[in-house]
Amino acid sequence: MANQLSATGAIQYLQNGVVQESFGVAQRLISITGNGSVGNDGYSVANSDTALPVGGIANLRCLFAINLDPTNNIIIKDAVGGHTLATLLPGDWCFIPLPSTCTAPSTISSAGTPLMFYRVFPI
Repeated sequence: MANQLSATGAIQYLQNGVVQESFGVAQRLISITGNGSVGNDGYSVANSDTALPVGGIANLRCLFAINLDPTNNIIIKDAVGGHTLATLLPGDWCFIPLPSTCTAPSTISSAGTPLMFYRVFPI
């Protein structure tokens, strides 16, 4: 059996504190190789397009990121100068299955040097 990520989560839409819509994902498995992830709990995102340190992982499978900044947006791209994969508003998070062509995702901030938590996983 291959190494696997297990994803479980729930999303609720509340209106005035009352649940209007709710759905969940129960134990979706994503096969990966390697022994875990590479990342940073407090990566300082520059306001110039900069490659994320991926610790020598040649074939990336997915990226999990959280914008820890209370003010500034973070843009995640598939490469320096590449296509935008996500824009994280303050406090936003994302889980992105990366395209097979993505070998070095990049980030850029809207202003300042916001902190971002991230992890990348090998294919």
